[in-house]
Amino acid sequence: MLTARATLALLIAAGTLAPDLGLTLTSEDPDPLPELYQALQNAQLRSAGALRNSSFEVDRIRFHFGEGELYLLDPAAGVVTGAVVLGKGTIRVRPPSAVERQQLDKHLDEEELDEEFNGLVMRFTDDSAERLRALTTAARKPDVGKAQKLYRDRIKKALENRLTDLDARVLHDLVSVARGQVASSSLNEVGRRQGYFAAEVDAKGWFTVDVDPLNREEIRIFQARDLRRTWDHWTHFHVASDYPAGGDEPEGGSPAAPQATLEGWTPAIRQLEVAVDLLLDNGEEVEGNAELLLEATRPLDALRLQISPILDVSQIRFAVPPVDRGGSGSPAPSTQPTIPRSDSTLDSPPGELPDIEGDPLEFVQAHVGRGLNEDRWDPRVTVVLPRTMAAGERFLLRFRYSGDLLARLRAGDFVVRDTETWYPRDPEAGRAKYDMTFRMPDRYRVASGGTLVDEQLLDGKRVARWVVDEPVAAMSFHYGRLDVDEYTPEGIPPISIYTSPNTLGFAPGAREKTLEDISGALGLYTHYFGPPPFNKLVLTETASSSGQSFPGFVRISFATSGGMHTGEAELFRTHELAHQWWGNAIGWDTYRDQWMSEGFAQYAAALYVLEGLGEEDKFLEMMSAWSKDVRGQMDVAQAIGVRHYGFSPGAMRVSDGNKTGALWVGYRLNSDDTPIDYRVQIYEKGAYVLHMLRMMLVDWEGPSGSSESAEDGGLERNSERSESPSIGDDTRFRRMMREFSVANVGKDPSTEDFLAAVSRAFDQPMDWFFDQWVYGTEVPVYRADLEAERDPDGTWHLRGRVRQEDVADDFRMPVPIRVSYENQEPIVHTIWVDRPEVEVDLPLPDRDKPDDIEFNVMFAVLAQVK
Repeated sequence: MLTARATLALLIAAGTLAPDLGLTLTSEDPDPLPELYQALQNAQLRSAGALRNSSFEVDRIRFHFGEGELYLLDPAAGVVTGAVVLGKGTIRVRPPSAVERQQLDKHLDEEELDEEFNGLVMRFTDDSAERLRALTTAARKPDVGKAQKLYRDRIKKALENRLTDLDARVLHDLVSVARGQVASSSLNEVGRRQGYFAAEVDAKGWFTVDVDPLNREEIRIFQARDLRRTWDHWTHFHVASDYPAGGDEPEGGSPAAPQATLEGWTPAIRQLEVAVDLLLDNGEEVEGNAELLLEATRPLDALRLQISPILDVSQIRFAVPPVDRGGSGSPAPSTQPTIPRSDSTLDSPPGELPDIEGDPLEFVQAHVGRGLNEDRWDPRVTVVLPRTMAAGERFLLRFRYSGDLLARLRAGDFVVRDTETWYPRDPEAGRAKYDMTFRMPDRYRVASGGTLVDEQLLDGKRVARWVVDEPVAAMSFHYGRLDVDEYTPEGIPPISIYTSPNTLGFAPGAREKTLEDISGALGLYTHYFGPPPFNKLVLTETASSSGQSFPGFVRISFATSGGMHTGEAELFRTHELAHQWWGNAIGWDTYRDQWMSEGFAQYAAALYVLEGLGEEDKFLEMMSAWSKDVRGQMDVAQAIGVRHYGFSPGAMRVSDGNKTGALWVGYRLNSDDTPIDYRVQIYEKGAYVLHMLRMMLVDWEGPSGSSESAEDGGLERNSERSESPSIGDDTRFRRMMREFSVANVGKDPSTEDFLAAVSRAFDQPMDWFFDQWVYGTEVPVYRADLEAERDPDGTWHLRGRVRQEDVADDFRMPVPIRVSYENQEPIVHTIWVDRPEVEVDLPLPDRDKPDDIEFNVMFAVLAQVK
């Protein structure tokens, strides 16, 4: 049976739905579609004239039309929202930063986008239609049918290949126009921002130009790979008005830190509270209610919220939250609206979801049929609010949704297929409190974060309620046939362990080792990063190949208890635990700063292998492997099983190594040609950045692993841990990390915030280091020719030269050199390699001839040494 939504889509695609049909579906229909949305879907193209030797600009994007015909869509709410150009021309874009020019060069072998096109399909809510029409002359041989076919095809492809409903995005802006909140002639005049503009460009295959003021970084140019359903993100940057006067960054040299922008960006809403009620009673299919308490940050007519593409929203209702007058004994009742809460977990039969209440809203979530593949829905739900919300006004949105959220595995085991958007949310809207109810057969349990405040068994059902009272960025859950054990080690918060009969990491023989790693890492991380950001930890194992961490809740992958060797398994487990600090308690500002979450967690886990396990050889093997991966060097030893870290040579064949881009590019490092480069750079190079800072701050003459009890937050480190004999006192590094961590709990710091913290720790500006290692892509090659020489007076000197290659002439790093003796303690000298060739002449102690000279001790600098 076709829903109203699917039927409408088929009629439009077949061309049998007239543009003036006037079909109205109210919000009580099973698939509510606003009338304005229908007008957008029904709009037809009309010939608007010829384009001859004329140019059209949108911010930094310049289209030049050689010869072509322009077709414009029928107006909706008085606004023309689309156009097609049949004919040839060129598109030119010059990104404003060296980082982004490097990314274009990666994808296109040019630092500027300069391509000939054979046609354009455009959608917009700004004044593009008027400006395009002003360029036209009389049409010669218009072909409306061809233009209409091309337009429909590209709109369909956007939905099918990248789950983007362009009509819904346009609808978001037009709601304000239809209500008279924004005049159609001035829709693009919102602060320094312009209206929405998107162009599908037929050149070198189709690619997309997207200029969206709803996004923090407004301009994106990317290519969706149809067959693999991947995206190649060619370049992202802000609109020109967001940058200081002067425009582009200087040419030449390594990509330097991008310019700071002038914008004071805030999301459209603040997400304050989330209440979710899930019915887990039908195998893989889940039904859910979600309630969001939101606050508008500016006048608001519509919202676009994220939800998993495997979930279908069937209802959305609006309500005004009651004012919280405080409970009994409350000395100062709040006057802020909150989500209303019942004292009882059960407000409906245990096997049924309660009806959602409130005024029904119109919304759009397009359904995507994908042939033999699983159906999907638009992961953006466009919600039309009942009226314009004023800045600071709070309101409730209530959702009913369903879908195959669970994957059933072995008896009693499930995997949550989408752990992040299993309820509607705005990831940019800040941290929220959570109240989560789960209804399931009584043989199953749910593990989650926060506090299990109630659990009841009624009529063969289990109903559990988890509450997170402190605002967090996100929360998830684990589901299955689970047993619960409590573990209360001395000196660290208690741990609740949820296990199934198929759990490997907590099975007899493995359980003690897993808990030893978790408790040992907790002590170590407290030593380095400050007190644990939770009062109790919920720990479980998932049958998925990757683990995940949410505040107070860690899901360890079963793979850590399989064929991994000592060191590798601990690295994976404790990486997820480190996210309790890096990623959960301390977030990141934008996707460009996420390297601080993954890279910091990866290095924290390596530190546990070094100091928690006392496995210096394994730690050094990690640093060596990560160095090779970042440099794109094949590791034969890894292929034959001698080395266990990093990526295999087979995987590295689809990596560009350090040439793939700067850490600051974030998730965009992955592309169709470089599918592993996000993990190579963000995890491994991100960890290496911390390693280099630690090596630069270490006191080589100080005692290894020395500690200051006042810094331990009242928690003692494991006294039985073997200390590394090769590294001196890293107190300065620990102090830097603790200060940065403690100062940013509950915040989302940027890379620039960390740069400021590093500069304070070094007591000097450290921009040069970040320019090289965070915003740059260069990795040096060192050729060291050093030997100990004895002078006629009997004194020893370390002499020779060090050549630096494959980097800019002013690239600089301090490199430690260890001089070892057969019967005496080694000494470490640090030299600055800051030009293509450095002469070395260092006096040595009055000892026998050195036994060994080691350049770049502890792999202290990410480099190739020849």
